[in-house]
Amino acid sequence: MSLMVSLHLKNKKVLVVGGGNVAYRKVKQFLSEEADITVIAPDILEEIRNTSVKCINKTFEVQDVNGFVLIYAATNDALVNAQVVHAANSMNILCGSATECEEVSFSSLQQKQLSHGQLAVSTQGLAPGMTKEMLIAFEETWKQKFEKKLELLQTIKDMLPKQTYRNIRKVISKFPYEKLTQVHNILIRKKVIVYLYHGGADETIIRKDLPSFIDTLGIEKAVCIPCLCAIHAQKQYQNEFKEEFTLDEILLLASNLEEVSFMFEIVMVQKGRYYQKLSSMCNQYGEILPFWLTCEMIDNYVSETFSRYPDEVCVFVLHSRNEYFQSICQKYHAVCIGIKDEINIENKKLHIIPVFITKGNHM
Repeated sequence: MSLMVSLHLKNKKVLVVGGGNVAYRKVKQFLSEEADITVIAPDILEEIRNTSVKCINKTFEVQDVNGFVLIYAATNDALVNAQVVHAANSMNILCGSATECEEVSFSSLQQKQLSHGQLAVSTQGLAPGMTKEMLIAFEETWKQKFEKKLELLQTIKDMLPKQTYRNIRKVISKFPYEKLTQVHNILIRKKVIVYLYHGGADETIIRKDLPSFIDTLGIEKAVCIPCLCAIHAQKQYQNEFKEEFTLDEILLLASNLEEVSFMFEIVMVQKGRYYQKLSSMCNQYGEILPFWLTCEMIDNYVSETFSRYPDEVCVFVLHSRNEYFQSICQKYHAVCIGIKDEINIENKKLHIIPVFITKGNHM
C-alpha cells in the first residue's frame, strides 16, 4: 500500500541525479512547482542547462544528498539509482527512482494537469501500461461531471477575499450546480431575502406558492431564497430539493459575506417560541422583515370566511391558541383552538380551517 499526497515544493531544495531525457522530464515537473533544483551528472543535456537549474558535472557521491528535501534518481543505471536511494534513506530524505527499486520512498504517477485541478493514477505496479488509458477516461469523466461546477466555484472564489472563500469553501463545494448559481447571484446582487418556513417540505410551497408570491412583490434587485428550518423537515428537504438551502447554510453565508445585505422573512402565523428562536439566530446577520399576515389581514380573513359559511361554525385551528386571533374569531362568532385542544360544540355543522403556512403532518 502507498499514500498519495500532493507535494508543495516552492523554494524547496530538490536534487535530480542524472542528465538525460528522464532527468529533463523531472526537471520540468519540478520547475513548474518553482522548486530550487540542482542536477548532478557527468553529462547534462543542453535543454537542462538552458533552464534556471543549477548544473554540476560530476559523478554522484553519497555526501551529495546533504541539504535536500527531495531527491530523484534519474540515471539509466539501476545500480547508481539504488546507491542514490540508499544514501537518501540514510538521511531520511524522500527519494524516487527512474528504475525499479524497492527502497524508494515515493513513486511517480501518470498525471494530467487540468484547468481547475490535477489527475494522477497508479496501479501500484500491477499494470503501468494501462495508466495512460485510464487517465484519458478519468479526464473525460472529470470534464463531464465537474468542470462546469469548478468553473463556477473559481468565479465565486475570484469575487471574494481569500479568507472569506476559505471559510465557506468546504460547505459550498458540496453544493449542486443550481445552489452554487444562487450563491453567485447573491454575490452579484449583494442583496438576499430569505423566507424561513418552520417545516413541511411541500413541493407546492417551494415550487409554486412562494415563486408566485415573490413575483407579486416585484422584487428585482434581491435574490429570494426559501428555507425550511425544522431539522426533520431539512432532512426531507435536502433529499427532495437539493438545490435549496438549509438554515445552517444560510447563516454560514450571512456570517461571512459581509458585503451582502441579508433580510429574513420568518413565515409563520404565530410569533411563538420558535419564531423568537429564529429571530434571535438571524437578527445578528440582517433585518427581520415583518411577516405579511398582518392584524388587519387576519380580521379580513376571518370575516370573509364567516360570510361564506353563515350557517356553520367556523373553527380556526392553529399550532396553539393565539389571543388576538381568538378575539377576532369571537367578534364573528367563530372559534379559535390549538391543535391539541378538543372541540366541544354539539348539534352544529362545523367548518374546520387549518391555519398553517405549509402542508405538513398537522394538516
